Amino acid sequence: MAKFRSKKPKTLWTQLPNYEPINNIIELPLYDESHVSEEHRILSQIIRENWELIHPLARDYILSSAAEWRSLFSEYTLLENNLKLVQQSLDSIKEEYDKKLQAMLVEKEAAFEKAKEQIAESFRETIEKKDQELMQYKMLTESMSTSEGTEKRITELENLVQELRDRCKSQEIEAMNIQKGISQNFERQISAISEELFEKNEQIEKLRNVLSKAKEQLILLKQQNDELKSKYSELLSNNRSLEKMIKEREEKLRKIVKSIERLE
Repeated sequence: MAKFRSKKPKTLWTQLPNYEPINNIIELPLYDESHVSEEHRILSQIIRENWELIHPLARDYILSSAAEWRSLFSEYTLLENNLKLVQQSLDSIKEEYDKKLQAMLVEKEAAFEKAKEQIAESFRETIEKKDQELMQYKMLTESMSTSEGTEKRITELENLVQELRDRCKSQEIEAMNIQKGISQNFERQISAISEELFEKNEQIEKLRNVLSKAKEQLILLKQQNDELKSKYSELLSNNRSLEKMIKEREEKLRKIVKSIERLE
């Protein structure tokens, strides 16, 4: 008489009994335990203790996930270090910028004051000289007896006065041009430094975006690993229950078969 056969449930062991792993599944998965939560460390310990009970496909996936996690974490650490270096470089540039700015302000003020002093001294010397000339012509004018000579000297005096006014006006324009030149040079230097700082800020912003994306990927992968370990812990528990239930069922079937055989 035919014996009863129990129908085993589908599992990875029944569906993929000859799975060929990509990784060396003899090795245990490696994580940087200092960067994971306490719950994750507990799950990792359970997985290691029951490593041989896990299907090769599951072990292969856990090893692959661990390698991806380490790679992403290394990339994240590298990007973070690069960002710190760029930030330090930017801080240094800003400090140098502030020093140059202060130096240029002092230089501008000193140059402007020097130009004012030179112009004022030039005006003073010119005015003193013209005052002397005016005094001389005044004395000459007073000593003249004829109206013709007086008118001539007065005309010369008026010409000298006009010449003095023209020269004062010319020196005033020259002083304004000097001040304008100093301001334009100062503005060009400020513009060049500001442009350099803007480029550095753009580089830092790009690095921050890359770092943020890497961090998001790292967090997502860590969550997936936590979920996977939790599922495998549950799977181990279910497998133990299934194995116990299958053994009990097979034992019952064996007893039934023996009872039938005795009846025959």
